[in-house]
Amino acid sequence: QVWAPKRRGRRAQCSRRGGRAPSAMEPETPYRPIAQPHAIHDALVSVVSAIIIAWQAVTVSRHSKSFPASLWTGETNKQLNHACARIFFVMRWTVLLTFCILIVKAVIYVAKNVESCTRICAPWFCFLGVVDLFCTLGKLFFFWWGMFVVLTTSGEQVMAQCPDLWTCAWWSFLGFVLVSFALMCCAMCCAVSYVVPKLAGGPPEAGPGETTPLVGVPPPQLLGVPPPRQSPVAGV
Repeated sequence: QVWAPKRRGRRAQCSRRGGRAPSAMEPETPYRPIAQPHAIHDALVSVVSAIIIAWQAVTVSRHSKSFPASLWTGETNKQLNHACARIFFVMRWTVLLTFCILIVKAVIYVAKNVESCTRICAPWFCFLGVVDLFCTLGKLFFFWWGMFVVLTTSGEQVMAQCPDLWTCAWWSFLGFVLVSFALMCCAMCCAVSYVVPKLAGGPPEAGPGETTPLVGVPPPQLLGVPPPRQSPVAGV
């Protein structure tokens, strides 16, 4: 007897995975991962967020004396009126906190996925998490403040000196919120219009009962079964 090692080929791998072993005549098909809905949603949200951040940064840089230093100092290239100065103030802080959040998240991502950086940055994870939290809370605060500034600012003053800043601020703090609310309402209306007819259909119809004659069943005489005996009636 010649000893031969056990072969663990495709059949053994398929049996361990619980799948069907491919035959010899069946060609192998390459594995193609299917994009999940949440991955598509995250990618779409990331692209839209990047476009909005770039638009805000470009708009703020047009009115800054030296970008990005003006995000911290608040110096402008020309004297702005009161309305434009309010919008510029809230916009520059929004852009500054957004950049801080992106930098902190990038550092955390690299520190968690690169082994050499994980050992170095491990003691700083708690500090980075606290910085990320405070930056997010600050951005949320300036978002609500920006919405208040947009709603309480006269359009005539800003359109005369800084129309681009006003347009960017209006869409950043109010316009995209209204668009998201409108899309959510449309999605809810579509869901209700699909679900309500299903629920209004009522319960299914009852099946045949004991008194309903069965279709296609031969009479008892043809099956060799004697008919039921009738009781005699008195007086007949």
